[in-house]
Amino acid sequence: MADSLDNLDWAAISIHAYRQRWHDAQGAPEHQGVECRLAEPPAIGVPTIMLQGAEDRDNLPITSENKEEYFTSRYERHLLPGVGHFVPREAPKAFVDAIKNIVYGSSTT
Repeated sequence: MADSLDNLDWAAISIHAYRQRWHDAQGAPEHQGVECRLAEPPAIGVPTIMLQGAEDRDNLPITSENKEEYFTSRYERHLLPGVGHFVPREAPKAFVDAIKNIVYGSSTT
């Protein structure tokens, strides 16, 4: 990774990657086929609890809304007030409780 920082195009490529992620820039035409296939996510068939920090500025909370249709098994989304991007570090109890909830099948909170 450190060697990559010495490339003259590193900053431009990194900024473009974020712009594309947030639909503010086009991807490379040669990757369009892969992009189309990845745009059709498969159904997720394992129990899932999604923990989202309400103050997350890297993956905005709105991006995790209304995802139930992608899950064929149990799915829960919890928006955690006062928590940012690093849920395990910022809310360790909520993180552990969510794991226990999945493993043991009942809420521990």
